[in-house]
Amino acid sequence: WEYPYSSCETLCKGCHAGAHGLIRPSTGWEYVGVDDLGDLDGACELCGTAIRYVYHIQHPNWEPLEVGEVCCNHLTETTLASEHMESISRFRSRMARFVKSCRWNCRGDSASITQDEFHIVIKQMSAVFQIQINGRSGKLRFSTIEEAKKKAFELIQDGTLKNWWAASKNGKAQAS
Repeated sequence: WEYPYSSCETLCKGCHAGAHGLIRPSTGWEYVGVDDLGDLDGACELCGTAIRYVYHIQHPNWEPLEVGEVCCNHLTETTLASEHMESISRFRSRMARFVKSCRWNCRGDSASITQDEFHIVIKQMSAVFQIQINGRSGKLRFSTIEEAKKKAFELIQDGTLKNWWAASKNGKAQAS
């Protein structure tokens, strides 16, 4: 026997198998990251539920798993996945309010709004829409005005617009 008796612990057959990686452990999992599949294109490797957001979890005695929100919370004994989903829900709600806001001034083939320090104009150019911010036109084109509004919201929310505007004041920015 290689171990002193003081290092031994009595385990049931299931816990012993779990300790040696023969069955999936129910505790000790760690959250690693998340991927957005864009639609319900995935399946939780634990329960088989269709999932859009794949949460990657790992355990020192088991192969990594790709699971859904509920199984991630359960196995990691955290609420990280639920908090992530709540954050996405709040972001989508804010975006919907921005896109549908009555603050948009619509005239003919354009719509404009002032948000923070930015005057945003979305202009229709033949069959596409272009974003113009503080008088500077972007390179991206959008098939609908709603797509352009969503992109403007994303640029504001993730800080890209603030960084771009600060750089443009220094003469270093390029239009996106």
